[in-house]
Amino acid sequence: MALMTACWKICVAVMLSQVIAVAAQSGYITSNDGYVTGTVPQALSLTVSFSNGVAAPGDTITVSFNTNIFTGSAPAVSADVGLWSTWQATANSITGKYAGTGALSGSMTVEISGTGVFDNLPAPGDVQVTASSTDNGGGTGGDTGTPGSIFQIVPAPTITLSSADMYEGTAPTGLMISLTSPETMEAGQTVLFTSSAGVLKAGMTTGATESGTVLTSYMTISSTTFMAVIAQRIDAGDVFSIAFDATLLEELPTSPGNVTFDFDMGAPITRKIASDTEGFGTILVFDPTSGFVGTLTSANGFVEGTTAPEGLFLTANFPQGVATAGDTVTFILNKNFFTGGAATVSTSVGSWSSWVTNFKTITGTYAGTGLLQGPISIDITGTGVFDTLPSAGPLTLTATAADNGGGTGGDAAGTPVAIFYVIAPPTFYLDTWHYTPGGQPMYLELSYVIPEFMNNGFTLEISADRDWINSLQNTGVTITGFTVASYASITNQLFRVSLGAAVNGGATAYFKFEEPMIRFLPSPPGDILFDIQTISPGPTVRQIVKDIVGITVMPTTTTPPGAVGGDPVTWFGNLRAEFDLPLHQLTTLLRTPDMEVAAAPFAGWNGDQWIGRLAIKSASGKPVLQIDARKDLRDFDRSLLLDGDFDTMDFGVGDPGQCAFDTNKFVHPSGIHAAWNRAADCTFERFRACTEVVVIVGQYAKLLIESAPAREMYGGVDAHA
Repeated sequence: MALMTACWKICVAVMLSQVIAVAAQSGYITSNDGYVTGTVPQALSLTVSFSNGVAAPGDTITVSFNTNIFTGSAPAVSADVGLWSTWQATANSITGKYAGTGALSGSMTVEISGTGVFDNLPAPGDVQVTASSTDNGGGTGGDTGTPGSIFQIVPAPTITLSSADMYEGTAPTGLMISLTSPETMEAGQTVLFTSSAGVLKAGMTTGATESGTVLTSYMTISSTTFMAVIAQRIDAGDVFSIAFDATLLEELPTSPGNVTFDFDMGAPITRKIASDTEGFGTILVFDPTSGFVGTLTSANGFVEGTTAPEGLFLTANFPQGVATAGDTVTFILNKNFFTGGAATVSTSVGSWSSWVTNFKTITGTYAGTGLLQGPISIDITGTGVFDTLPSAGPLTLTATAADNGGGTGGDAAGTPVAIFYVIAPPTFYLDTWHYTPGGQPMYLELSYVIPEFMNNGFTLEISADRDWINSLQNTGVTITGFTVASYASITNQLFRVSLGAAVNGGATAYFKFEEPMIRFLPSPPGDILFDIQTISPGPTVRQIVKDIVGITVMPTTTTPPGAVGGDPVTWFGNLRAEFDLPLHQLTTLLRTPDMEVAAAPFAGWNGDQWIGRLAIKSASGKPVLQIDARKDLRDFDRSLLLDGDFDTMDFGVGDPGQCAFDTNKFVHPSGIHAAWNRAADCTFERFRACTEVVVIVGQYAKLLIESAPAREMYGGVDAHA
């Protein structure tokens, strides 16, 4: 999309202060994406000048930056003078070792490139360099330089579109562009803005305004290209803005999608400032074949039964329309949406005397005097107008027009069209062996119905009011239901994904968060509330889900339903029942279609029985796992453990040669999964064993097995059951 496709290069001139004044320093990078923070350059050219330079093999030259530029990987370097044995880079410098035999001073140019050599450009700000040389051979070389500015790293330009709506074909009222200059641009230099789709009226030379008089000779060369000449010097780091009013703007593109921008310096020096900057996109598409569009405004999203929305925007097509005062139009929904109260309605066309709601309909009475036909849009608001959102499913729209005055208006109801979906609450499933603070889930599944059309380039955000993921991760998530361009965790609470293609409402979005994305459960216990929203170019934020309970962190003292442990005791709901088992022999506790669980207790404190052994078998009777509580823990000494030893358990795997092992988990040939870990509160003290947890997952049951200390029974003695 770039206006200029020729490769351009940035040369950095770094001059030592004792040779050439700091003012002579300049610099450029080679990058397809310009100077924008976060982008990666392709190459860097440095021109340095030395008074004494290098004199013998082993002497070095170094160019240092005030910020990180490189990754530290070995660069590919070519120099126009001298013989050099090695070039090495650190995050903020590059050093060359001289291999020649004679003195070398004066000017030299080095070209730096290579895959993986350059880091992402750092935060916006001034980039300075210092050049020096070191005489390591006792010769006449050696120079010390002073820092000098060469260019600016800049933020992405900001683009703001003003428009009553974002329908394709709609005429916007204004476009504001603001950008930071990465280097000094002198009067007479040209700048060009290039868009990926036509947004400007070609051939216009007026209508643009700016902050300060820095540009002149405006011209829209084409619907995608704007050029201006710099009227007065713009220093590196200066911010300048330009606004395009309605006289300069075309209607929004007639196909949905994002409009992106490139920014270039033109003749006499051609360089890129920024590339593929996100601009705006068509958000709503008016389909003339159906004639119906609807958009919900709701702080609580699209979930059934939630608080009444704040607004509803509807568009319907009326081929015959209304002709005389007293004619009516009626918008018809398939579900109860209104309370019947008076609504505040603004319309796109026509004069209307009243608007009346009646649960599924809203009717407007025409007050004009001429024929009105075609699309009519209404924006409905008002306190007490909307009911709570109806049951999950598509919300459809059709419309009629009634000719009550003997004119030529009137339309019958057309085929209902789904305008968006009211959705059921998202479903969450947390797979973990430890639901208390510090527990490390194996995965979290989330699914929900996408309520409305999302276009290519839209952003979807899933956030929570507490930590639930690890920040700055871009792996460990499976996503289905739509095409993904990229995803990443922005913070411990915010996950963001960019769409790679359009998706219609009604599709099911599915997410599976695993390591390294999923995070241990936070403290204190309680519910973790989730929000889901979309952000479309413009930007426009659309709330999908608000404050939905996704994860419940349990108190450490809570025994989950169906658990066995301690006395022994079992729970079912709020019912608690103690029971006894034959000591020192295995007794079946649980049998499902795919596994059998047996336990052998030993005598505990004050008549209690404590489980000392658990044995799990497959449905065919093959051993899966045997777990024994260790009995020697009064003398526990962590320094005596071998790598991989458990603190409190002995562990035996059935048929290990046929099991698929992966670090701290395995899959038995029968399909039963097992995983284990220490509790998150383990402090790894030398003489104190840590609680350990094993989880067994079958098709029909999940077992949580946890070692428990017996200190509370013995007044603080470090004994373990």
